[in-house]
Amino acid sequence: MHARAALVSSVFALGLTAVLASAQTHSTLSVTPNPATAGKPFLLYLQGVTPTNCYTTFARETVMVTGTRINLRYTSQSMVTPTDPPAPTSTCPIPVVTTGESSVVPPRVDANLPIFSMPPLGVGKYEVWASDVPACLLATPSCTIAEPAPVSAGTLDVQASTEPAYSFTPTSAPAGQGFALHLLSYGFTCATTYQNPTVNVLGDVISLSFFATEPAGVACPAVYMPYGPTFNIPALTAGAYQVRVNVNAMNAEITAGTLQITAAVARKGWYLKEETAQSDAPFQMQLFKDSLAACTSFSNLSAAVYTSGITASFLVQTGKCAGVSQVPIGPVLSMPALQPGIYPVHVNELAACEVTQPPCVLEKVMPPPTDTLVVIKSLAVRMSALRAGAPKVDVVGNTAFFALPEGDAGVWRAELMTLDGRVLAGKSLAGAPGDRVSVPVDQARANAVSLLRLTSPAGTQRFLPMVR
Repeated sequence: MHARAALVSSVFALGLTAVLASAQTHSTLSVTPNPATAGKPFLLYLQGVTPTNCYTTFARETVMVTGTRINLRYTSQSMVTPTDPPAPTSTCPIPVVTTGESSVVPPRVDANLPIFSMPPLGVGKYEVWASDVPACLLATPSCTIAEPAPVSAGTLDVQASTEPAYSFTPTSAPAGQGFALHLLSYGFTCATTYQNPTVNVLGDVISLSFFATEPAGVACPAVYMPYGPTFNIPALTAGAYQVRVNVNAMNAEITAGTLQITAAVARKGWYLKEETAQSDAPFQMQLFKDSLAACTSFSNLSAAVYTSGITASFLVQTGKCAGVSQVPIGPVLSMPALQPGIYPVHVNELAACEVTQPPCVLEKVMPPPTDTLVVIKSLAVRMSALRAGAPKVDVVGNTAFFALPEGDAGVWRAELMTLDGRVLAGKSLAGAPGDRVSVPVDQARANAVSLLRLTSPAGTQRFLPMVR
């Protein structure tokens, strides 16, 4: 009897071993991106994980790299609360049933995968293994079950970078005006310091020279983005210019690209220097006009605000000079605080008799608007206050990744905003505090600070600064 039981146990153990071996051999796990670029941090997605239901989320993602082996550990958990009796099984995605403006079923998390923050890796091939660690093993006190064996997620191919050494912004500028050019490279970090930036223009070639040093002991955020110095480019004539870079006097210039200088086109009539203004605060509004005499002056300035727009009135006086101003000039008017909105601007050029005593009365027809002023609501936030305690945002390509802050589990709202308060895009997210989520940020301005306004299920808001 004991011998038969032992035989059955042995056969069961062998069968279980064969099943596990088969599962390991036929693993459906894989990782992306694959191949990855060497020498820089990146986000790695684990694909092929079978969720318990449509609302399974993943947390506690950790990475350990040993030689050419990468161990990925994560914990899966369900956001759906068990019901009694159990709810009927549904296929993914679950259709959303709406009642008025609320939804019975929260929107399913897009691209719900374990996401791992990878350190810079050297060129080569790495075996990737993944483990779904039960939450109870990480609790205090922990449970006594055995940790599941890691499952193969294939091989990660890490290749040398093929990105250009340098780029710059802007890539085009108007002729006849100096401007600032920002040189960018992924070879620099947030800590890089730049000395002696010089610009040399010879024919259609612009040479940028500088010295770059990396101070020791400075930690930068784990955000892969280009950095670089800024150069003051003199006024150039129209044409295409090749931009070359020489770092640390290496006597080996590297081509960064082509800068296009476009011919300036004179605008007809009056136009605004700045077409936007902040609401709820007085400001200065300046009107410009091209090709005025250099000795032109302006007096008797006034601005009237109506429901139909703004009427700017002033007297134009031209002195005795033959030269034409090389830059646009015009009057500066003091404006009161305005409510957010769109204000057409009408220009009323006064006749000399209108400003003498007694003034003359002229029949005038309201001229068509020459430009439009957009008054926007001010977003009164301090960047230092936003960064303090805010979740870190990792931007990869056109997607931002971050962990949900403290609050209730449920449906969150993430909105991409400019610093002046304009909402560019929005997305609903289902999750709990600590869950890692993602939102598209392709509409954010490149290499500039934008904001993610995060609204919790309870209605509280947080602002997360980010740079695309």
